Amino acid sequence: MISLSGGELSLPAGLDKEWILTDGRGGFVSSTALGINTRRYHGFFVAPSEERKLLLSKLEEEIIVGTKVFPLSSNIYNDVIHPTGYQFIQSFLFSGWMVEWIYQVDGIIIKKKILLPKYKQALLVFYEVIKSNTPFKLRILPLLNFRSYHSLTKANDNWSAKSDGSLVEIISPYKFYLFTTEGYFKPTGLWYYDMTYPRERERGLDYKEDHFNIGVFEMELQEGKKGCLVCSTDLLKESPYELFEREKNRAEHLLRQAEFEIEDDLKMLIFSADSFFVHWQGRKSIIAGYHWFTDWGRDTMISLPGLAIPTGRMEEGKEIIFSFLQYLKNGLLPNAFMESEIIYNSADAVLWLFWAVYKFLQTKWDENFAREIFPYLSQIVDELKNGKADKVWVDGDGFLWTGDENTCLTWMDSKVNEKPVIARYGKAVEVNALWLFSLSFLEELSRKLGKNFPYSDLLSACRESFPSKFTAPIGLYDVVRGKEKDGSLRPNQVIAASLPYIPLSYNKKREILQMALEKLYIPFGLRSLAKEEPGYRGRYEGGVEERDSSYHQGTAWAFLIGPFGELLRQCGEANLKWLIYPFKGHLLEAGLGSVSEIFDGDYPWSPKGCISQAWSVAELLRLLWETKHNP
Repeated sequence: MISLSGGELSLPAGLDKEWILTDGRGGFVSSTALGINTRRYHGFFVAPSEERKLLLSKLEEEIIVGTKVFPLSSNIYNDVIHPTGYQFIQSFLFSGWMVEWIYQVDGIIIKKKILLPKYKQALLVFYEVIKSNTPFKLRILPLLNFRSYHSLTKANDNWSAKSDGSLVEIISPYKFYLFTTEGYFKPTGLWYYDMTYPRERERGLDYKEDHFNIGVFEMELQEGKKGCLVCSTDLLKESPYELFEREKNRAEHLLRQAEFEIEDDLKMLIFSADSFFVHWQGRKSIIAGYHWFTDWGRDTMISLPGLAIPTGRMEEGKEIIFSFLQYLKNGLLPNAFMESEIIYNSADAVLWLFWAVYKFLQTKWDENFAREIFPYLSQIVDELKNGKADKVWVDGDGFLWTGDENTCLTWMDSKVNEKPVIARYGKAVEVNALWLFSLSFLEELSRKLGKNFPYSDLLSACRESFPSKFTAPIGLYDVVRGKEKDGSLRPNQVIAASLPYIPLSYNKKREILQMALEKLYIPFGLRSLAKEEPGYRGRYEGGVEERDSSYHQGTAWAFLIGPFGELLRQCGEANLKWLIYPFKGHLLEAGLGSVSEIFDGDYPWSPKGCISQAWSVAELLRLLWETKHNP
């Protein structure tokens, strides 16, 4: 668990420490250690739906002792923090499955806990009086909203509700409930205007919005007394306290279920891994990152080995693979599910599926799984070989050609004004290494299962010509297009060299490794482009176009620590503690207990993008697990 106090909870330090709890359905609750929302994506109840909806922005809380009023909450309005309740926070604790604050004010010590029970679509906020010399009143003012988590709201007349004692039923614009186990409710109907989100302003987006206060919950409290406020889309059958015990037991089970002993300061990764597993929109899947991603094919397949194997959840991982295979089309997996549209704009997502299957079977041979998955793998190779996918085909030399000058089908897929930032159409090195790996793995699997392998000539052609096709003066070419060869120093050659079955000499792998150490490595991943290359951008900042332009032009990606570590091991480096160590400190910043999506390529390598990214967490966990199991 992560515990903060003192200067760690001062300004601005406390605003840079964010946390998130998830419900296993795509919903979440998230804010900062100070309880001050700094993003449009922060909210105390973001409910899953076709597009996640913010229902409860936050809770305003006040302690009333006689005629004195002490605020416990804080917000930013036009760069002014009001009220200043953060000053009463004595400590903050993030356990990975629960958030806790302790406030001390006027001789009163009160503990507040937040919980989001799995699969319940309900927020539970517990209050417990640890110390008080006199009875007092706790006033809770819920600030409501109803919007896509991507948008912002202005004051409107859409709200209606009915109440009965301590229960409030929101009727419009969306049906949900608020109630307390103690106290009573008084309706109001006030708007809080111009709450300001500095992180959105930094991103060049709209950054102010209004919130609606439906009324006030009041609890009469004294030392030893407890109370709970619940926000839910349905009335709960269990008591909040029963759900708390259930979640506590579930958290203990997650730690026991993990397949290896993990150091205490890295155990938070087990809970972070759990946050990405979801069952929503009728499928089991992996959320790519929080706050703004949903489930993506490429991210899911890269993440599965690291999320499922070390945590003892390989059977769930297999279910997710088959869930995605329902959407197999012309040899491709979906890259993204965008509301009602399924997007097939990834040439490599389906090849990373081979990687996930390989890792599962390498870890524990399961003949039933192998036989069940085999026809799908054969179908994928056959459909890719026969050019059924749009803008993806096997060229005359046996390698995969992907895309054109207007498309982005590799993981470096950022666009500005609908134009690719990087021209990676043609034969991308990591895509073709994955293609060669997939063919090689399918051949081996065919042999184990006694199945026919009709692609021997194709595999032989690729295996024999891969080194000559991609060997560059330094390392490997990034993309080959006929006689045009892109020698940009990017991490894609590290991915390629780290894969099994790839016919590269030890010396060539050492050369790639040395280049990566000197040109790409930062303590939190690999740069997407070496500093010396034209177009390098070391800061991920500014508006949308500026950020998209730098996304793959120098920004460092944490998930690349996985293939980089694998290449280190292949080149004889057994002790990778130095590679893992920097992440221990990172777990205490940005997204607490998790690993960010990206980092600035330039010092001080500030975390950017999503505060919690599936493949970042997964590849760090995989590195930890494989270092212990395959020394």
